[in-house]
Parts: sequence; structure tokens; C-alpha cells
Amino acid sequence: MARRKKLRTNYKLPLEMDLLTRLAPLLVHPGLMTMVGDGYQLRPSSGIWRKLDGTLTARFVYRAPDHHRDSLVLSVRNIDGGLLIRDHG
Repeated sequence: MARRKKLRTNYKLPLEMDLLTRLAPLLVHPGLMTMVGDGYQLRPSSGIWRKLDGTLTARFVYRAPDHHRDSLVLSVRNIDGGLLIRDHG
């Protein structure tokens, strides 16, 4: 019996870094965003993925400017895709 191919369960949205930078403070608790003032920079591995059930998952990866091994990953799951696109798309 042949193996079935695994279906893709999510898709990364093609968003510019500028848009991700503007969306991060809206999706993440404002208290966690103080690191941006401390020099942490959003990395290209950040993104927003659409899941098959229609919800979105956002992943914001920040790295300290002087310590390349110091990074912080913030994930927000089960975002209503229609709401996000309607307000900021």
C-alpha cells in the first residue's frame, strides 16, 4: 500500500516586514513590547501563518542587537483571520 502524502496544515502569508512591525504591538501585550525600545529587532523568520481551520498564528522573533544569541519568540495563536485582514489588510 502506498503512503499518503501529508496534507499541508498551514501557509505563511506573504507580508512585508514593515507590516509585521506594525502588527506586533496590536497582537502582543504592550508590556512585552518594551524590548523594542531596548534595541531588539524583528527578524525575517517572523511571520503570520493561515491554518486550515481559517485561524491565523503569528510568530514574532526578536533578537538583541549586541548579543546575537539572545532572542525572544512571541507566538499568538487562533487569531480571527477575517478580523485581522478587515482592520489592517
